[in-house]
Amino acid sequence: MKADVSFSDCVRHLYVSKLNQVKKVFSYGIRDWLSRNDHFIVTETGNDYVRITYYDETELLGALAFDINRLSCAFLESTINVRESAVNNKFLAWILIQYYYSAFYSAHSIIKILGFGLVQLDNTIIRRLSDKANISGIAWQMQTKQGVYCVDFNIQNHEIVLYNIKRYDDSHRGLWKRFFEVLNVITGEYVVSNTYENDCVRMRNSNESYPLSLFNKVEHQDALESINRLDELKDNLNVRGDSNWLSGIRNVINYNHGLGSWFPYQDSFVSYKEVIKLKSMCFENFLCDSFNTTIDDILVKYVKTCQLINALNFDLLCDLKKRNPDSKSFLQEYVFRFYSEYCDTNN
Repeated sequence: MKADVSFSDCVRHLYVSKLNQVKKVFSYGIRDWLSRNDHFIVTETGNDYVRITYYDETELLGALAFDINRLSCAFLESTINVRESAVNNKFLAWILIQYYYSAFYSAHSIIKILGFGLVQLDNTIIRRLSDKANISGIAWQMQTKQGVYCVDFNIQNHEIVLYNIKRYDDSHRGLWKRFFEVLNVITGEYVVSNTYENDCVRMRNSNESYPLSLFNKVEHQDALESINRLDELKDNLNVRGDSNWLSGIRNVINYNHGLGSWFPYQDSFVSYKEVIKLKSMCFENFLCDSFNTTIDDILVKYVKTCQLINALNFDLLCDLKKRNPDSKSFLQEYVFRFYSEYCDTNN
């Protein structure tokens, strides 16, 4: 393993512009910014998208920063609270659910940092955007109502575009589809088409360049090592061909009480010690050998996959904090305060 290669080295070029400069911690996220802020106008609409011009980038980036803070604190709390039961070392089901949600929160945080974030819009927000369009004399053409929307940031032009893509319009399946496709952009298999249609992220043609991939940012050998690990992650997510494997395992445990994780437990207890031991893996470099998931134990494989996603997020958080020019990152008051109070003592 190349200890000096990090996930952030591979994807720093994708960060939402100026996010590392944010210092002020806001008390609301993107959804609330859309529902109560008046410092923007609607400038264009289409069947499934709306373009917004905003006046104060501090407010917009602060709202994005709030979402990253809340998601990442939730990931940390979900993992650090994993512990052996004082009653029975077969009580595994809720621990496995905790790991799932830690990765779910981290995946959302990662794609928000990299500019591929999703946001849930309800009909109240849609109506507000429609009203703002009417005030500005913009024809409201959107057919789509409430649902999950992609958020495209153009900080240089003070614009964001919210657009609805059917395959992402599901709180869990949609998130994992989006995350999987972002990984494919990073590894150079997919490209971003800069449209707001179904091909917004699509498979790359063989003769097409891939400027957003990590090949353009790290040395070739380092890129290959990183891609091998990210391909391993993608293979796990896509084991059933739908990029939804983690959520599928969560559903089997949560709704079907499968995999022997509930009483009478069957053989799942043999994974118990290993699953507990993996709680601090999220603070390791993503290239560490401990993240190797070519193993037969499905529950350990599942937890390692969750923790690999958490490790990717934690690395981005550390990098963003380090790159604040005034050493006053928005992450210090929440994510890293939580980390220093609860996580350092548990490693």
